[in-house]
Amino acid sequence: MHFFHLTRTTMPNSRDKRLQRKYKRRPLLAPQLEQGAYYRSRRDISDWLAALEWARSPHYQYWKPLIDLYTDVEMDAHLSSLLQTRRLRVLREPFTLRNEAGDDVSVLLRHRWFDTFVRAVVDSIFYGYTMIEVLAHPEAREVSVTLLPRAHYAPLRGGILARDVDPGSLLPVVGTELETQVICLGEWRDLGLLAQAAPLVLRKKNAVGAWSEFTEVFGMPIRIGKTASGDQREINRMEEFLEKMGSRAYAVIDSEDDIMMRETARSDAYRVYNELCKLMDAQLSKLIVGQTMTTDDGSSRSQAEVHERIFDDITAYDKQYVAMAVNDYLIPLLQHEGEWPTGLTFGYDERVELSQLDLDSDQMLLDRFELDDLDYFRERYGVPITGLKGAQAQPQQPDDPEPPQPGDTTEQLSHDQWVAEIDRLYQHTCHTC
Repeated sequence: MHFFHLTRTTMPNSRDKRLQRKYKRRPLLAPQLEQGAYYRSRRDISDWLAALEWARSPHYQYWKPLIDLYTDVEMDAHLSSLLQTRRLRVLREPFTLRNEAGDDVSVLLRHRWFDTFVRAVVDSIFYGYTMIEVLAHPEAREVSVTLLPRAHYAPLRGGILARDVDPGSLLPVVGTELETQVICLGEWRDLGLLAQAAPLVLRKKNAVGAWSEFTEVFGMPIRIGKTASGDQREINRMEEFLEKMGSRAYAVIDSEDDIMMRETARSDAYRVYNELCKLMDAQLSKLIVGQTMTTDDGSSRSQAEVHERIFDDITAYDKQYVAMAVNDYLIPLLQHEGEWPTGLTFGYDERVELSQLDLDSDQMLLDRFELDDLDYFRERYGVPITGLKGAQAQPQQPDDPEPPQPGDTTEQLSHDQWVAEIDRLYQHTCHTC
């Protein structure tokens, strides 16, 4: 039982005061929250189950025990690496922001606040329900993005707790003026992937702790001192020597005394703990990145490529999720509060590598056919095209055209030639692919 509880108030700093002067129309929500102290202690599966019950309780929803558990679980090196890898695959991707005319105006988002927003959106996949406070200046187009502390969330009750240790200190958000500046992602029962990763990490930590105890007991040989003397001073001298025995140790003993080193009989007990840790790491890799060969081992190149494609599918979903959050929540908020231009569309650059066969096929289309619509080439190569050159506008005739057969029309002949050319390209051996 805790007889006292320390709390840390999120006092407005110089940045918060500056923002309050700049955004006079809206009160800042983040400085009103008081964060309680974090208690780091040994946790087990029962703590995880209790935290889930608190977070999912429809009558008395309380997130602090679960978020404290997540904070402890994230200290695992393997899990932390997996989360960071998945974040970086989205954060490093080039993005585009286009207006109604199709012009690239991505410079509006190339700021640190947007990186903070994207990171918070990606982390919502790991943590579940997420609340982000966004304030936009109507004239300077400056934006402030703050991730509200997750331990304060009360999504089922439509608000956030002013004190994370007091479930009764609810600040309403839904239906108030704060609703226009807070973006809520996810459902109220969504606890993220860390809810599934927590028991794996807890079992791994317990295995490592037991392994450490095993090492202390059986890792070093047992030192045994034998003496035939009944003098207590001789016994104490022998005990002191054994206790201080270390590097470059020596002893001066009687001829009847003896010192023995007894090795442990078991030499493979470490496999029990090592295999359990490997199993937990493999399960974490499958949970976070969908596979193991790009993170744990990659002995087979063909299998590693398959696993990498699985990871690419997960990254594609993450980018789609971020694009949805920007287009459906962030841009409308900026347009309403910050008077940003209308018709903005956010997306990621989805260019793919083209093989030599693709290039030859596109060149054949330009050489042999009249094209009415060039959008295919604009989207495929990402190059603005206004039209065909005069020399390329006319289809080039083959060097040795086949004479038309009786009953054949020009349309049929062009189709046959096109099919024959495609067959020739696919049969051609390319040394650069």
